[in-house]
Amino acid sequence: MAAISPENLLPRPPYDPEIYAGLPRFPDTPDLYLPDAVQEHRAEIAAAMAPVKEAILADPFIVHTSRTVPGGPRGPIEISVFAPAAVDVMAGAAGAGGAPRPCIVNMHGGGMTSGDPFLGMATMVEYVKEFGAVVVSPAYRRAPEHPHPAPVEDCYAVLKRVGWRGAGGGGGIDGER
Repeated sequence: MAAISPENLLPRPPYDPEIYAGLPRFPDTPDLYLPDAVQEHRAEIAAAMAPVKEAILADPFIVHTSRTVPGGPRGPIEISVFAPAAVDVMAGAAGAGGAPRPCIVNMHGGGMTSGDPFLGMATMVEYVKEFGAVVVSPAYRRAPEHPHPAPVEDCYAVLKRVGWRGAGGGGGIDGER
């Protein structure tokens, strides 16, 4: 597979002429799909998300655990699990009264090239607090180091794993919610 470079990118589609007038208001952004730009973009996202990650990890109502689970065809996958502080979902404890908890599998943003399991988690932890949900966020393999279909296969493997846990595989997750 050829490396992505400015020479082999397709030209951008033409804009509607009325849009051109507004373009100067937007700063130029690097082409995020060039290998050098991907690394820079990852570092920028990590720096911007650091305070959010610290706040989530310090939240007394949230328990975060990292686990490695069996993956798809490319091997094990690291996941982050966010649960209400009173529940150890990975150990098999269910919610209040023994009822299994709803689970959200959150595929973090970043276009499958950047981001990590904490990206977008500020919203997800509110669901943990409000609904007693468990959030599972995979650290899927990212392009360009792991080209398509690796990121998608990782996400699907985690989704299947969570569904299995909810279908009698343990973990206190309700596969129907």
